[in-house]
Parts: sequence; C-alpha cells; structure tokens
Amino acid sequence: MRSVLQRVVSVGAALAVLAAPAAAQTVETYETVPACDNARPNMGVFSGINYLSQWTCYNYAQPPFNAASGIARLYAVSGSANAASASFQFLAPQQFLGAWFSGFASVQLDMSYLGSSVWTSTSLGTSATPTFLASGYSGAVDQVTVNGSSAGWVMDDVTYDNVVPEPASLALVGAGLLALGFVARRRRA
Repeated sequence: MRSVLQRVVSVGAALAVLAAPAAAQTVETYETVPACDNARPNMGVFSGINYLSQWTCYNYAQPPFNAASGIARLYAVSGSANAASASFQFLAPQQFLGAWFSGFASVQLDMSYLGSSVWTSTSLGTSATPTFLASGYSGAVDQVTVNGSSAGWVMDDVTYDNVVPEPASLALVGAGLLALGFVARRRRA
C-alpha cells in the first residue's frame, strides 16, 4: 500500500509542476505612456498601476537622470514641484520585485499591503548609471512608496509578478488532496 501512496504523490507532484504557470513577470518601461512630455502631473492609471497623480513621465535626455531602457522614465512631483518621495498602487496585489533608478540621491522602497507596512528595502545611492533596486520582499503588496533623500532621482522599468494563484493550479492541488484522502481511506479498510 505504501508504494501506491508514493506513486500517487509522485504523479501529483509531476502534474503540479507541469500545470504550474510560468512566472507572469511584468516590466513597465513607460515607452507607451500617452503624453510622456513632462506635463505636471500626467500619470494616472497606466498598465495596472495607479500613480496617484504623484508622478510625471518625460522622454528627453537629461543626465544624470538616465533611463534604464528606452528613453522614458518617471520622477516624483508634488503639485508643480519635484518631490523627494511618491507612491503608486497596484490595481491588484502583486509581488513587487523592484525598479531601476538613476540620479544623485539615495532611494529606498517602502511596501504596504491592505494599509499595513510589510517591508522596507535597502537604500540605493543613485548615479548616472541606472541601477536596479530589488525590493527584497516576496509577498503580496498593493502600494509602493519611493522615498528619496532629495528630488534628485528618476525611476524606470518597474518590475513585478502576479501573485494570484490560477484556478487550474488550485484545482490540481484539490485533486491531489482528494487522491491522498482516497488512498488513506482505502488503506484503513
């Protein structure tokens, strides 16, 4: 009977690996933002993220504020002035992996979920060379705040993964549990 249980577990594990979706990683490059022209502020909801009217997109050369890819990038605004910090919200919870930063300020990421702070990243000193600041957190978040030591930074290529399990994966786990229950019941009989 033990070998039957081992086979069921092995087959279930193999099916789970085959049915598990590949990571749905998204990298937002801002190259397709309408009116990415330095109007203040021009970011609202874009590509599944609400920028809370705290961000402006621009697409012209301005070292040391260099883009990680393409030419478009974002900076924080408050009213009509540059700001040291700004937040954005995911429309659905995500695993926030990080973003690229350049400029001449230090930046740090504060992440929240359902109104509670869940993680703060390490600090990154920016330069003219865009550098990726990893969030360092693998759980779900719905809001990210970028805190800078000054307004001297830009952000590009926000990277995140979808954390919502797919129905097929949940069904497969349920089927595996039912099979284990069946084997255990049969073993007792």
